[in-house]
Amino acid sequence: MKKIKLNFALLALLSFGLLMTSCKKDDQTIIEDTDTSSAEYDALAEGIFNDVGNITDEAYYLNSGNYKSTDGDTLFLGQCATVILDTVVFPHELTIDFGEENCLCLDGRYRRGKIINTGLITLAENGGIISWNASKEREWVEGSNTWNRWDDVYHITGTADGVRVSGQSWTKEIIIPLRRELVCRFFVSGSVEIIPEERPARLLDYGDGQCDNLATVTINGRTYTIHLK
Repeated sequence: MKKIKLNFALLALLSFGLLMTSCKKDDQTIIEDTDTSSAEYDALAEGIFNDVGNITDEAYYLNSGNYKSTDGDTLFLGQCATVILDTVVFPHELTIDFGEENCLCLDGRYRRGKIINTGLITLAENGGIISWNASKEREWVEGSNTWNRWDDVYHITGTADGVRVSGQSWTKEIIIPLRRELVCRFFVSGSVEIIPEERPARLLDYGDGQCDNLATVTINGRTYTIHLK
């Protein structure tokens, strides 16, 4: 069993539409807080962070000669991605270049631009800005004793804070470890407490182990379903 301590500042420039709920309060009406966007942004940032970690792992092992087999295939990197591992400098610098055009990766997602593994990871596309700082521990709980990457399972714990597209900040803490199985695109279980600026806490729950794109957000005792991206 291996534990990896991860400390990253993640700046993600993403292209997506914004869904915002504006609330007005007067002396006679109390508007219920149903805004799940902080939880959705956090789930999106957490997914990007996890993808970057997995892609970096795959690229490093593939180019260092110490790679777990998936019957001849990688899990993420497509033929349009170029990987450069600089072993002259220390610590080693890993660059993954997806090119200027959308590169279809083996997980079905399009990527472009570069991932440069120097401690600061920047993903650039057209759109808004999410700033995300995290201190995470990733524990390899299953599959470390096999050569098949498909059976790898990780538990992720830690804390983070961020600023969403609107400029509102939030903090988070993983309450129940997030479980990521490489055979699934999304986290399959675990829960996160998210506290947006000047708002009640939100509890983001990834479910009970099913591989799907559904999660729930609980605000003031009311639970809402969201779709993961």
